Amino acid sequence: MVASKYASFDGSTWHIETVDSEGYVGKYTSLALDSAGRPHISYYDRTNGDLKYAYFDGASWHIETVDSAGDVGKDTSLALDSNGRPHISYYDETNRDLKYAWGECIPVSGVAISGPGALLAGQEGTYRASPLPITASLPITFTWDNGTVGPTAVYSWAMTGTYTVTVTGTNLCGGEAVGHLPVRVLEWPYRIYLPLVGRSW
Repeated sequence: MVASKYASFDGSTWHIETVDSEGYVGKYTSLALDSAGRPHISYYDRTNGDLKYAYFDGASWHIETVDSAGDVGKDTSLALDSNGRPHISYYDETNRDLKYAWGECIPVSGVAISGPGALLAGQEGTYRASPLPITASLPITFTWDNGTVGPTAVYSWAMTGTYTVTVTGTNLCGGEAVGHLPVRVLEWPYRIYLPLVGRSW
């Protein structure tokens, strides 16, 4: 097994991560960074003879098989257009042809929010936004109702009650969607009753 890896330098230290380890992958790579500085990689899957594409959304890697018709994907060259869509040129060894593939612009149609559904008064909770569909074209901008811009935001409330976390996701395909998550804020200390033993604390 040969893996596809990605390394980045933060000014003092190299960070290395495995992008794809399914078979013999990672030859003939080409790298491009989008407007948010996130990496996109095209590469050859020697095990299956496929052209593959991987991109990082700020939290995790997503991998797609672009072309699997014959032995394709050698000598890849990747570029991103002004909308962040990938364009890849590559060699089709089966037919001895030069091929070109590009990704359509997929708008954001929804936003899912993950994070705690209940907090204690004054306690901080971290919330993360994910686009729907997950294949929505990058870059995606998330704007939270507390003023934070980015895929995650931290919330806390001083008073008990039920509040709503709201985030708006947009991309350059004309997509815009809003996600909501209700959060209960409880008093401190929060009393939990256990009727089976007849005690509370």
